[in-house]
Amino acid sequence: MEIENACFYLIKDKGSEKIVFTLSDGVKDRLCFIEHMSAGLEESFDPATSTVIKRIGNATEIWDDEFSAKVLSILVNDGLELDTLESLQLVQQIRQQALALSDLNGIRGLVAQLHEERREIEASRSNLWRSFAHRSAI
Repeated sequence: MEIENACFYLIKDKGSEKIVFTLSDGVKDRLCFIEHMSAGLEESFDPATSTVIKRIGNATEIWDDEFSAKVLSILVNDGLELDTLESLQLVQQIRQQALALSDLNGIRGLVAQLHEERREIEASRSNLWRSFAHRSAI
C-alpha cells in the first residue's frame, strides 16, 4: 500500500494498534508518521518500522463514515474539544469497547482520558525543552 501525505492510517507498531497521521519532511518528501497533531518531525517515526492495517482517509474523507460522523456530531453538540487525530482515536475506542453512542457519560470519560494524555505529552515536551534550555545555558 502506498502511503499518502496528510492522511490518517491505522497501523500496528511495537505490538499495538494506533492511529497516526502522515507528514512530509518538506525537504526530500520523505513521509513519516506522527501520533499527535501537535507533534513535529522530531517526534515522528519511519513508516517502514510499522505495519499499515488500513488507510482511514484524509481530513475530509474520515468523516464520510456514518459512525464517525455521528461521533463528531456528539463532540460538537456536547462542546467536547478534541483535535482530529484524537477524535479518530475516540471513534476507534468507542468501536473497540462497543460503547453505545447514547452513553454520553462513557464518551465523556474517554474524552477526559484523551485530554489527560494530551496534558502528559505537553508537560513532557515542556520539561524536555526546559532541560535543553538549562543545558545550553550552562
